[in-house]
Amino acid sequence: MVRKPADDRSVDAVGQIGLDKFKEREKNSFEKQREFFEKQLETAVKNKLPVILHIRKAMSELLEYTEVLKKIRAVIFHSYSGGLNEAEYILKKGVNAYFSFCTTLINGHKKPRS
Repeated sequence: MVRKPADDRSVDAVGQIGLDKFKEREKNSFEKQREFFEKQLETAVKNKLPVILHIRKAMSELLEYTEVLKKIRAVIFHSYSGGLNEAEYILKKGVNAYFSFCTTLINGHKKPRS
């Protein structure tokens, strides 16, 4: 049996993980991204670890994972670029979510301001 770091508690969180459709290259690899993302979420659930997420141009796809995300003890959205409606939806679905905005606001993204 192969031991993995998350199995022996030498890992404190899973991340930075996410979904990215920002550029054409990422759009072309999106199904592969989903595959890895789902495996990383499984690791977090199995080992009761928080996740650190970075989502770029894929918020609607992320919302498909709220049932899994609510099983994770903490979901930290790094550089959150979604809007208020998406954040409220995530929280109402029972996801223990935390949102960071600093870089997003400094770079002038309007969605998090609404």
